[in-house]
Amino acid sequence: MPPLQLFLAGAALHAVFAPAQAAVRVDCAYFHVDLGGKYSWTEGAPGLADFAKTDRRAGTLKVYVHNDGAAPTRVEAMALNGVALEQLRTNEKHEVIWWRTWPDPVPAKGFAEISVRLRYPLEADAALTLQADGKPLEVTVPAKPPSFRIETMAWRNEGREVFLVAEQLRPENTRVTKVLLDGVEVTKRARILAPGFFGGICPVTLTPPVALQPGSFHTYKLVAANGEAVACTLRTLDEFLRLGMYGAGDLERNLKLGINCATHFRPLDRETLDRYATFGQRSAFHVNADAPDPEVRGHPAVHGYVLHDEPDCWDYGAEEWPAAMRIGFHGPDIVRHTQQCAAADPVKPVMVTGASHLNFVACDTDTW
Repeated sequence: MPPLQLFLAGAALHAVFAPAQAAVRVDCAYFHVDLGGKYSWTEGAPGLADFAKTDRRAGTLKVYVHNDGAAPTRVEAMALNGVALEQLRTNEKHEVIWWRTWPDPVPAKGFAEISVRLRYPLEADAALTLQADGKPLEVTVPAKPPSFRIETMAWRNEGREVFLVAEQLRPENTRVTKVLLDGVEVTKRARILAPGFFGGICPVTLTPPVALQPGSFHTYKLVAANGEAVACTLRTLDEFLRLGMYGAGDLERNLKLGINCATHFRPLDRETLDRYATFGQRSAFHVNADAPDPEVRGHPAVHGYVLHDEPDCWDYGAEEWPAAMRIGFHGPDIVRHTQQCAAADPVKPVMVTGASHLNFVACDTDTW
């Protein structure tokens, strides 16, 4: 299963891996813990007011795998601590919300990111069972999250430059020393602008050996002097700063106002997109559960495809589950529809609009 969207080190600090039985190996794994904003919540829902004061938070298990084989292969998360993920999703506690492999299948000689979204805090190291080309692969993910992670990424100059920002999660003496792209160290091609973190962040610029093509998957990894490592796998997006609105309005006037994008709650046809392109405008429009129409795929005026609007609100109507556990009910649908859109149009990103702070529970698309 499944806008500007993490590790291998000493065995004492990081994931323990069982030997792979096929061409697939685990590169790194960690617990991607939830973070709150720097402002207090104003909602009255239980638990929100003291979220910033607790270190018992839910999150997502992240595992990065490399396929050394000559052909693409399927790798899927199957079980957690010996219990099937589907059973954990549907039991009375609804402990697992969704999971996915991204990309799926794992390309030949390529990487993929496997995510397993948890509803509750991780109390102990997690034993995650993967199935790699039909064979089991066991991974132990430590309960303690790393002290930093990759938080923001962007591309410019037609994929010739990459910009990423690592965020420090705990006040530790962490120093970023290495940069890897698709498993290859490229530190000499990078500038680590604040290796010891300044103001809690470490910006990194990278000049890849070759330009990264729009829509191409790549795995980025940062390694610290103490052995900690964090990573992320993303599709390459083109350089576009979106300043938009809902609805088209007057495109000529929008251009004069500096607006370059509009969002629509319905699919757009090619004729409408041609008109957008005439004014140098783009649109992110809703496709919901459908794949984009063949006539619009790859169109220069398409900014991205938006799935179900506010899926966290959509979850509220899932009467099959208790009201307090409904957030994330449609997570597997969002995962499936994300992969459907990406397969139909590999170049354009897939998006989800959330209604609340809880939307991250329900979706993990191209934008995060």
